[in-house]
Amino acid sequence: MAQHGLMDVDLAEQVSSLRQELAALKKAVGRRSSDFYENAGDTFSDYLSDVSQRIVPGFRRQARAVERAAYDHPAAVATVGLLIIALMAGLVLGARSSDESAESLVKRARQAAGRRS
Repeated sequence: MAQHGLMDVDLAEQVSSLRQELAALKKAVGRRSSDFYENAGDTFSDYLSDVSQRIVPGFRRQARAVERAAYDHPAAVATVGLLIIALMAGLVLGARSSDESAESLVKRARQAAGRRS
């Protein structure tokens, strides 16, 4: 029986030791995760900065070209603007009329169902 008591004490010491090691590992993982998060943020920021430095000049050139074309051809710009307005109005009115036709179909179906009953 004395051996059984020693095994219990030894097992308790091992569990205690494992708990301490687990706590130390949790702290180490927490520190590394924090470092990784900070490095990832810096890396992503550097990547975005690099991409913007490459892309923005191209956009500026295109914007200047569009500006020059609009200045040189104001009638074309007005025509395109009117076409866009007409397209939007057609979409809005078309959606409204399709809603109304759907409602009228539902009413007809209810009326037909009422006659059969």
